[in-house]
Amino acid sequence: MVRHTLRAGRLGVELVPELGGSITRFRLMDGDRSLDVLRPSAPHRVEQGDVLATSCFPLVPYSGRIRDARLTFRGRTYEVPRTVASEPNALHGDGWQRPWSVERADARSIILSLDGANTGWPFPYRAVQTFALTSEALDAEVSLTNMGNDSMPAGIGLHPWFTATPGVRLRTAADEVWTTDERHLFCSIEAIPERWDFRDGRALAGTELCHGLTGWQGRAELEWPETGLRLAMTASASLGHLVVYAPPDQDFFCVEPVSHSVDAFNLESRGVPGNGTVVLAPGETLIGHVRFAPEATSDG
Repeated sequence: MVRHTLRAGRLGVELVPELGGSITRFRLMDGDRSLDVLRPSAPHRVEQGDVLATSCFPLVPYSGRIRDARLTFRGRTYEVPRTVASEPNALHGDGWQRPWSVERADARSIILSLDGANTGWPFPYRAVQTFALTSEALDAEVSLTNMGNDSMPAGIGLHPWFTATPGVRLRTAADEVWTTDERHLFCSIEAIPERWDFRDGRALAGTELCHGLTGWQGRAELEWPETGLRLAMTASASLGHLVVYAPPDQDFFCVEPVSHSVDAFNLESRGVPGNGTVVLAPGETLIGHVRFAPEATSDG
């Protein structure tokens, strides 16, 4: 698979467009230290086409799960493709499972595109990812355009994977948590309990989160005291939900800026408010932006 490398100052990003338009490494070089901002992808797993082992992949034309791979929109029910064989629900859209085309690339930026027609998803779309690297940050933009003749439900996001350490801390502010059941599907909307209140920063270890936070202020800060790395992740208002996935006994966790809740399109059909569903008219576009700004501390 062809790898594209972006370099700017101390930052380096590696992408493999063929592998779901994914990032496979993002690191900060600090003197003789190489600090991985995102979980690095094992080269052999990249060659095997394992997108779930990458550092970050796009979420289009929706994020999270769609219950039983069945979508109801404006009174009509659609069967949608299951994207993971062992998963009864549709998961994370289909953009992460398809090769993306390189529209333009240079030493510090790349534009990728995906034609989402005739893939089994009932609404034709076009998706674009733009990555621009400076010496201070990686700016990522994902967009989704309705290419059909009818309105369509739409969702976007990014799915970054981070390395879990015993001391990693998260700081972010949100209003409510969208809890999920054993199938990771919507259960209820609740006030954030103390154990999941990250306003003042706290360790992620032991939280066992697999939930969406809403009303967040578009900023999340992560810190790894073991390595001396900090990251500020900021997102546009269009990405108004934050999914935090911190499974126990795993070497990774995810903090995902997304535009809607889990199973949002079906929740919208049931009249559940605040789910984040966007309906695009023909030709309309939904855009989201995320900035990843890492820095090294003197503690690592």
